[in-house]
Amino acid sequence: MIKQLMRLMLTRLSCFAAMLLVFGANALQAQGTTFSPFKITLFEDAAQIASKGIVNFKDQKADIPMSLSLVPETIDLVAGTSETKLVYFKLREDSIPSKLSVGNWGEVLQANMGKRITIVYDAGMEVDEVTGEAKVVNTESGMLLLKGGDESQYFIPFAEIKQVIILGQANFQSPKKVPFMVMELGIDKDLPYVPMEMFSIHKGISWVPVGRIRIIGTEKVLLQQTAVIQNDLADLNDIEAELCASEILTEGHLNGEVLPAGKLSIKKGERQSMSLKETELQYSAAYQCTIPWNAQVTDGGLHRFPVQNIIRFNVTSLPGLQCESYHVLDENNRQIAQIPLTPNPSNGQLELLLGEEKMVHVNVLETIVKKSNKVEQIGELSYNRVSIQAKLLLFNAGQKFAQIQVQRDIRGEVVASDKAKVEEKPEEPGVKSLIWKFSLEKGSKKEVVYQYDAFVPAPEK
Repeated sequence: MIKQLMRLMLTRLSCFAAMLLVFGANALQAQGTTFSPFKITLFEDAAQIASKGIVNFKDQKADIPMSLSLVPETIDLVAGTSETKLVYFKLREDSIPSKLSVGNWGEVLQANMGKRITIVYDAGMEVDEVTGEAKVVNTESGMLLLKGGDESQYFIPFAEIKQVIILGQANFQSPKKVPFMVMELGIDKDLPYVPMEMFSIHKGISWVPVGRIRIIGTEKVLLQQTAVIQNDLADLNDIEAELCASEILTEGHLNGEVLPAGKLSIKKGERQSMSLKETELQYSAAYQCTIPWNAQVTDGGLHRFPVQNIIRFNVTSLPGLQCESYHVLDENNRQIAQIPLTPNPSNGQLELLLGEEKMVHVNVLETIVKKSNKVEQIGELSYNRVSIQAKLLLFNAGQKFAQIQVQRDIRGEVVASDKAKVEEKPEEPGVKSLIWKFSLEKGSKKEVVYQYDAFVPAPEK
């Protein structure tokens, strides 16, 4: 199933596949094998890479070093000639000598085993030395067995060694082995060179979609969608790339739009951003202030309420990729928000909340003018009626025109609304919304009055 999927992905979607990390480069060159990646499909948790090359066979067999990041069950091999068939392939673990230098006393002694050495070491409160031949090094317990010239044997802990003197030519290469994976291939005919293609999935390289919204004026924004690629696999140079917004290891199949990304060059350990799509959209800017019904403002004092800055796009869906969140940048390229952005199916708009607008002020002044002792019932609850006279005071302290919607929720009955739109709130019995829409030039003020009777819970008898 996975093999069929990979071939289908390459044929239908030009998906790219896996690469070889040449741990055993010298061995490959000795065999005359050249195998290189040519296409890559980046998923959000791994990458599928396609590589091709000429494989050097001897006695119908060949060994190719592989990347340790390879997911073995995802390998698919195809012979590029009709003259022979691939009989089998299998993976095995192997190792090659490290090219690193020795890093501790244990490695020094292992690399120079059998040579005449002099060890300077701590012997209680004194420093002593002994010359002989290193016979056994136990790296796990940190212990050296040294055979002296008089047939005596010395057990010396690594921690006590102060100096090691090699008599003769010293070896400074670490004795460590570097593990790697080898793929063994078998074909049905004795051919020295066979062109082959391989498709497989590798961990260590992935991408995530990132969205940006750049405000470029009073009516337009630039919606930018980019790919951020993290490469911990290997150096990639000028490889054709595609991006798929799904998780191949988790989901097990292609599930998302595939986007061409052109040529990709990225070094191991690098993080790279790639532009995918830019869309210019018209928007309308508005400010909104909501005063809840239970706000404590009837003390006769002036109370200021926060004004939210909102941008609305007249589109029903987002173009391109679906990003979890968008970075919002103002006209000076400063990030002012990082927010989710999803279509609103109720009105066919995308709504962007930019946070509080400090330069548009909404103040409320409410005063109780009458209280009634009469008890009224709303459902199972008992209330007293309180008459309130109120005033809204608006001020645009900014340097640009502002449209603002103010909503005052009340639990009671509206007496005078000064042209406000009054709406019931079915989800909250007894609560109504007074809604005003204002246009404020820079530096301008606006004042409206309203009156309502609030329902206040009656005291228990």
